Amino acid sequence: MPASFLRALCLVIPCAVFAGHNGDCPIPSTPALAEQPWPGVNLDFESPSVEMYAHVDPEAWFSAGDFCHTNRNTYISASGIGPWGNIPPASGNQYIALQLANAFIKQRITLPQEVRKSGFTISFSLSMRGSNDAGITLLLDDTQLFSGKHSGDFEKKTVTVNSTLANSLGTSFVITFKSFPTGEGDRTAFLDNVELSALPSSVDGAIIQLTGDSPTVNFGEPDAPICELYLNRAESRLESTCEISTPDHRRLDDGKYAYDPARELEALKAEITELRRTVNKLIMPTASIEVGDR
Repeated sequence: MPASFLRALCLVIPCAVFAGHNGDCPIPSTPALAEQPWPGVNLDFESPSVEMYAHVDPEAWFSAGDFCHTNRNTYISASGIGPWGNIPPASGNQYIALQLANAFIKQRITLPQEVRKSGFTISFSLSMRGSNDAGITLLLDDTQLFSGKHSGDFEKKTVTVNSTLANSLGTSFVITFKSFPTGEGDRTAFLDNVELSALPSSVDGAIIQLTGDSPTVNFGEPDAPICELYLNRAESRLESTCEISTPDHRRLDDGKYAYDPARELEALKAEITELRRTVNKLIMPTASIEVGDR
């Protein structure tokens, strides 16, 4: 059913008749979003500039809500709006207001490879209109990272996206902020000062983590590896079908280099004998006493 037709129907027919649309109104589908460069564009909602408040899309964001309230979903609001509590923005001169159920804003952001490796943080500030009891939910693609609310001046929140989740996002992701009013009527949540920051990269070396019941490292072609390194869980040790050697080309699995107390004793005796010879050479010019066995 075309979106325009649903929108027209909602103007004359109670939206509750649309079963299967969150119990209220049909939600518009999100169009293909153009990728914005890392770490995002217009994250403090300063563009376009408005005098008081206006129902407009923030630059670089897609905004919408349900079709029943086509003129009451997302607003850009300037500082000092009396009906909305005179709450000052957390950054700049404007913030975004998400009004009524299902209001949301979305932006697709490029994710550089180095950020996928390190992970990143997302910080943002939230508030609500008076005692509206409205909150905000944060999602990356379909993964929910935060859901909460705050009344009063803007309060900053921060969530961390670890490297595992960052890698799963691929080369870009969609960040979504949506309202979750807890009652009917006007439930307006405020959002401002979104910031994305890469976590510090590790400079002390790399960590290779193998998980699963039978972690294995294969060498060679995937379908026909030359040899492999794997974990023997029963004996808690690494085993290999590869021939492993030290830098001086000694095989680590060669029995003659395994620990043998008797061989170690003989080696120690040889070192003592060599030490005696060295001592004798040092004292012979000044004495005729020779160090020997005691």
